[in-house]
Amino acid sequence: MKINDFGGWNADIHSDIEQIKRIVKATEIKKKDADVSKDMECGTICGSRGTYTVSLRNCDCVDFAMRGLPCKHIYRVAIELSLIHISEPTRLRR
Repeated sequence: MKINDFGGWNADIHSDIEQIKRIVKATEIKKKDADVSKDMECGTICGSRGTYTVSLRNCDCVDFAMRGLPCKHIYRVAIELSLIHISEPTRLRR
């Protein structure tokens, strides 16, 4: 997995296990549920608890509001914008 800098986030946070879990969850969001504008670098993500307005820096989901760190929705936008490259299926080892 390769992550380009985005949203002004410190690149080190993306290697934290909790962030990796969110990246994995982002890959599970169906493409049809992510409406991303490449020009505006933002979009909407339809989830089980509603539709979220998302940019590379903000999301209106509870996870982002509580933690202030990239959520799975932000990571999905980054994936759609080719800022995160996943070459093979990402799985967490338990």
